[in-house]
Amino acid sequence: MVWVSMLFICGNVIGQTKYKGLTAEEWIEKAEPLSTYAKNKGIYLKNAAMTGSPAGQYKYAELMDEKSQKKKAYPFYQKSANQDYAPAQLVMGKILHFKTGYGVEHDYNAAEDWYLKALSQGQSEAYYWLGELYTLKEEHSKALKYFGKSAKQDESKYAKYAALVKLAHIYEDGNSIVLPDFEKALDYFVQADVDDNDNNRTEAQNGRKRLEPLVAKIKALRDAEALETQYGNTKNAAKLYEIAQLYDDAEKYEKSFLYYKKSAELGNANAQNELGFCYHDGYGTAVDLDKAFLWYKKAAIKGIAEAQNRLGVCYLKGEGVAKNNATALSWFKKAAAQGDPQGYCNVAYCYEEGFGVTKNLTQATAWYKKAADKGFQDG
Repeated sequence: MVWVSMLFICGNVIGQTKYKGLTAEEWIEKAEPLSTYAKNKGIYLKNAAMTGSPAGQYKYAELMDEKSQKKKAYPFYQKSANQDYAPAQLVMGKILHFKTGYGVEHDYNAAEDWYLKALSQGQSEAYYWLGELYTLKEEHSKALKYFGKSAKQDESKYAKYAALVKLAHIYEDGNSIVLPDFEKALDYFVQADVDDNDNNRTEAQNGRKRLEPLVAKIKALRDAEALETQYGNTKNAAKLYEIAQLYDDAEKYEKSFLYYKKSAELGNANAQNELGFCYHDGYGTAVDLDKAFLWYKKAAIKGIAEAQNRLGVCYLKGEGVAKNNATALSWFKKAAAQGDPQGYCNVAYCYEEGFGVTKNLTQATAWYKKAADKGFQDG
């Protein structure tokens, strides 16, 4: 008798109690191939629940949920969860946290308890929902902790990538415990930009669009300052030009102008071209077309194609020098002779309009084609 009694008790524990001659597992197996709205599916799963099995109770609750009979689902989720069935505990957390239609009020403290119970049994998705819950409760330190844990788990892909997006927003916006950190935020967006979930991926891609230009400027400024510390007071024209470019990328134009000027005065042709542009468009200094022309000419003589084009434009428009269409065309042709697509386009324009040459649309078309073949798009 003792042996039989123990077997019966063990049967209850492992869910082998029968209802109408079948165990919960057997009722579930019968229901499995049936569609959601098949009459017998509901009957079979309710029978599974009536065995007292937490798995059967959960399966029946799930079916009621799918059929939008949430008030019928709730007591079976609750019964299953009270028997320590982890999937039901996770759902109970969601119901008491944010889900609606189950006939119960939200209770954040109870939701937290259920999430933690589910988590203790390996339901790693609970990490994410705890993060959401603590965000709602403005417990930012805990939210950060659990979003971080969710981002590192692989059992629930949705929770993983949703957490990465949440972390990205936290570091993008900052809060009471975290200062904005665009580089860290961008890293999280990049990690999330591989998810199959459209919402997560769209959020990640939009975040990248916002932050990539900002982070590029931040990195450029940091690199510029580091290089300036090392080479700013030297006569290394190449390094001075590199410093100028980094400040340019960081949109610190007064600093970039300063270092373009230092490098240009030491004879760096690329710096001379860029210094001409600074004077021409007023980047980091006042507009001075005479100085722009002089620096463009220095760089153009040294064979910088971009400077040759810019110098040609100066002659074409009379900027810093008397207008001279023929000279403009000659500089454009020098740039074109180097295979420069802008040079091709400028030569074509001169033939099209008859600047410095007899108007010739056939020649213009031929030069425009060369530019197009190089991938040039005028815009």
